[in-house]
Amino acid sequence: MLRAIRRHQWYGVIGSIIFWAVLIFAPLYLYQQYIQPFVAKFSATTGTTTSGPLGLPTSADLQKLINSFKAGQ
Repeated sequence: MLRAIRRHQWYGVIGSIIFWAVLIFAPLYLYQQYIQPFVAKFSATTGTTTSGPLGLPTSADLQKLINSFKAGQ
């Protein structure tokens, strides 16, 4: 009975590690697959690069993008 409890404890630890790994790495993967191409496309059209941490656009970059979209470029 104690061995079964120990085994289930290990399954729980492994399960929680997998859960947290998915929770941490899924947003990074989804950003790379879906959002980053749009950011790169808009950076190429406006001629600016993203200057935020990890290459994410800052609020100033987003404002430039909005202004260029409104201007019809």
